[in-house]
Amino acid sequence: MRRTALAGLGFAALLLTGCGTTVTGTASPISSAPSGEATEPAEPTGIAGQPCELLTPEQATSLGYGEEGEFSPGRPEQLMPARCTWDPAAGDGDPLTAYFSVDISLADYVAGVQPDWEKDLGALTWEHYPDPLGLEGTCMLAAELSPSSFVALSSSDFLDTSKACERAEAAAPYVSANLSGG
Repeated sequence: MRRTALAGLGFAALLLTGCGTTVTGTASPISSAPSGEATEPAEPTGIAGQPCELLTPEQATSLGYGEEGEFSPGRPEQLMPARCTWDPAAGDGDPLTAYFSVDISLADYVAGVQPDWEKDLGALTWEHYPDPLGLEGTCMLAAELSPSSFVALSSSDFLDTSKACERAEAAAPYVSANLSGG
């Protein structure tokens, strides 16, 4: 028994010693493509996963929101992309939230749920996904940008549930234009 405890202590000390070792050098990603072949960039645009850049201050105010949105970092390990939320400028109404991921697939994010409908808004085809809790008055529109990236817009209207998608649909052409560079 005592020998087992000592062996365990020795193993733990060895592990801790390894954690205290400093390695010099510079970290760099490993290319998965053979030498000489080009690889595609992870992000489809110059925005690089920054959801608050999906709307300009002028676009946000034209939609009835404040100029600047509030950024929340993503947690890819929990399938939660970075997001930006714009509150209504007048203080009443519901916010608009934009999600932007360059490292989570849309299929993973929606857990394989199929869209209810799709609509071309700007340069992208946006798909409507039902609320995972079955809530009335919420709307999520999403557009796949690549197999590992997507953009989504979420809006709501709990007073008139038939208008839940109006704000997301109004923002979608702006977002589409900003993603495509113009």
